[in-house]
Amino acid sequence: MVMGGAITNNVSNYFYLSGVCGFIDELDGKCYWVDDLEPVITAEGEHLRVDEGAPTEAEDISDWKLGSMRSRSVTEGEVDDMRGYIINKYIKPSELKFENNIPEPTPSHPNHVIVDVYSAGLNYFDFLQLQGKYQTQPPFPWVPGCEFGGKIAKNSPIPKGCPLRAGDSVFGAAQGACGEQLVCDWHVLQKIPAGMTFDQAASLTVTWPTSYEALVGRANVQPGEWVLVHAAAGGVGLLAVQIAKVLGAKVIGTAGSADKLEVAKKYGGADYTVDYSKDGWQKEVMKITGGHGVDVVYDPVGMVQKSLKVIAWDGRIVVIGFAAGAIEKIPMNLVLLKNISLVGLHWGAYYKHEPEHPAKVWSELLALYADGKIKPIIYTEVYKHDALAKGLKDLVERKTWGKAVMRVRDSDEGKVSAKL
Repeated sequence: MVMGGAITNNVSNYFYLSGVCGFIDELDGKCYWVDDLEPVITAEGEHLRVDEGAPTEAEDISDWKLGSMRSRSVTEGEVDDMRGYIINKYIKPSELKFENNIPEPTPSHPNHVIVDVYSAGLNYFDFLQLQGKYQTQPPFPWVPGCEFGGKIAKNSPIPKGCPLRAGDSVFGAAQGACGEQLVCDWHVLQKIPAGMTFDQAASLTVTWPTSYEALVGRANVQPGEWVLVHAAAGGVGLLAVQIAKVLGAKVIGTAGSADKLEVAKKYGGADYTVDYSKDGWQKEVMKITGGHGVDVVYDPVGMVQKSLKVIAWDGRIVVIGFAAGAIEKIPMNLVLLKNISLVGLHWGAYYKHEPEHPAKVWSELLALYADGKIKPIIYTEVYKHDALAKGLKDLVERKTWGKAVMRVRDSDEGKVSAKL
């Protein structure tokens, strides 16, 4: 990897957390986050950006493996095999090939543990990453997938200070979730709560803290306020509806079909639903709110401009993402005239800028789960390990609702119904 004019190969583990990519440096043991401060180009010509504090020691690049992969002390033929997917070039999802013999990952840092993956959550960025279109791209070769639920492997090292033990059920985010094993820093893991399945656990790491922090930390939703949740039948949307209800808000969920509007009500608990694919949906929102408009808009789609017609005085719009594909240009005069706030939410970046904050958020989320106030909602079809292409196709074509999940290993714990 080229950094600041020098080449470095002291990267032992590459990982990914909810929109932020990072790696651990073997020489100093520190974590460096891929950010927007300094340009970086890998040997394969991939463009990344790395924190200005990243190391610049010059070493041979040839052994830099994809994160959660082999350490450079391991050569070909010295690792065992597992089932999964290995990406050696950018491809269309339809070109994915399920392999029975791909290299198992090997720990290469004192903080590493090995996780047996039982279930993997599917995300839109997986679709983009396969084609080289995502904002951060792992170096070749790499195993797709980020979110997972699984167990600490029997052959896993247990780092100093790590409370986890072999056989513990965990969930988290790290590159390589679509293989039977992955390697990650133990700090990115959470124990799976009692009563939760691997399938459910694999759906949490991106969706739950994103929706919680958006509504609690960024929008500061208050009891009695009107909250408009776009794409309310999606992974983040359904949890956003649940969180808003816990906060005492009146919730309007939007979706693009009658079936998904029913999902938003049945599984999320939305008070009202509106089809945002129809002209005039804003008038319906204003009618529902008695002309007041909504106090908070939760937008993972890219509908800020259209939502300006329904935002109330002193309202807040939280920008979560751009699932519609386009990045909007907003008429800022309307922001001024309505005295509203536009705020963004990049959950993964908290691990860099406020590293103590995620633990607090997870503690609050898991307490809500324990009290039965929120539940993970996964799509009724759990995809087989060799059906990743179908899962991503269904996700991109918006055939799924809730969280799409792929079963990597069979387990009695992994069997789950979407019923609440």
